[in-house]
Amino acid sequence: MSRTLAILALSATVLSAQGGPTKVTTVRVASHRFTPKFAVLGELEAKRTVQIGAEVAGRVASTEFEEGERFDEGESLLHLDTKTREIAARGAKARLEVARQQLAEYKAGARPEEILESEAGVERAKALLAEAEEDLERERGKQRSDIGSQKSLTVAAALAATRRAELASAEQQLALVRLGPRVEQLARAEAEVALRQSEVDAIEDEIQRATIKAPFTSAVVEKHVGTGSYVRAGDPVASLVQIDPIRVTLSVPERNLSLAKIGSEVRMRIDAFHDEEFRGEIKAIVPRGDKLARSFPVRLEMANKDGRLLPGMFVRAELEGESRDGMAVPRDAVVTSGTGSIVYTVVDGKASIVPVTLGEVDGDLVEIRGPLASGAEVIVRGNDGLRPGTPVVVLPPADSAPNGATGTEGGAKR
Repeated sequence: MSRTLAILALSATVLSAQGGPTKVTTVRVASHRFTPKFAVLGELEAKRTVQIGAEVAGRVASTEFEEGERFDEGESLLHLDTKTREIAARGAKARLEVARQQLAEYKAGARPEEILESEAGVERAKALLAEAEEDLERERGKQRSDIGSQKSLTVAAALAATRRAELASAEQQLALVRLGPRVEQLARAEAEVALRQSEVDAIEDEIQRATIKAPFTSAVVEKHVGTGSYVRAGDPVASLVQIDPIRVTLSVPERNLSLAKIGSEVRMRIDAFHDEEFRGEIKAIVPRGDKLARSFPVRLEMANKDGRLLPGMFVRAELEGESRDGMAVPRDAVVTSGTGSIVYTVVDGKASIVPVTLGEVDGDLVEIRGPLASGAEVIVRGNDGLRPGTPVVVLPPADSAPNGATGTEGGAKR
């Protein structure tokens, strides 16, 4: 080790003799708040995948969808032929109208003309009864005078009884007309209307269900029928997926699962869109781990209004840990060698090596751990090709090009 340092020092002496001190720029080591980040992988998935089927049987009259097309909730996809059902609907509506008219007639009661007719019937019955009773009384008088026959008396008595019965019937009919229909008749008529209405509703419901609509805003991924096909109730007609919002499933290792918190935001990149960052919200952590990979599915959702994000796309995401303070320097201050990472400080006008361990990265800043305190100065420019003991001169920021050159940014590598 002593021999190596001696050689490096000798090299520095030779370099100094040849070209003078190396011009460098320094920066102060500063405290910075770092947020640990852990990369995880995943893929995009449809939020919902459904296979919709025919609700009623029939022949396909027309289709309005193809694979890959997108539809808003409630848009029509397919129409079944409804001619037979429309004919049945007209018949059911006619029967309903008859039932309604019957109910209306019962509720309205007798018309004034019907009441007058019944009253006239009572008056006629009274007149006929009066006439019959006069005939009966006349026959009785003849019988008392011994000039009438028993047969004539019997006939007159029977006719009078008949006229009394007819009057009673006419009066009862008048009372019924004035009273109106019985409660039972009204109830029966109302039930008939309800029955006929249910028949109409059932047929119209079938006609409506003969048009199959998108149950939610979705895209068609598979078409199962075409125009002219006959389908039975329950037969599949199309497979749909919901992709707005779209679901993201990340495979998170058990050791990092504590970083996945419901409601937190996650930054992601998708291979199909290299330069764009996406953000999604964690919705659920599935309590079913992969025994081999020791990872758990974490579900996120993100908006996909334009529909360019598709199920199956590869996702690279970052989970963030708890923020903490650390010592930070620019990346250009770190020199990577075969034995690790180092930074250079200036001690008595010469470059001095300080071994460091790298931590988190935040933009152009990198966390370092080593025997350096906040405020210490490290070389950030001009450190390319430095050796321990190399004489250096620290330039102000405006004159930072090392050795009169345009400057070499970035840490040196050995």
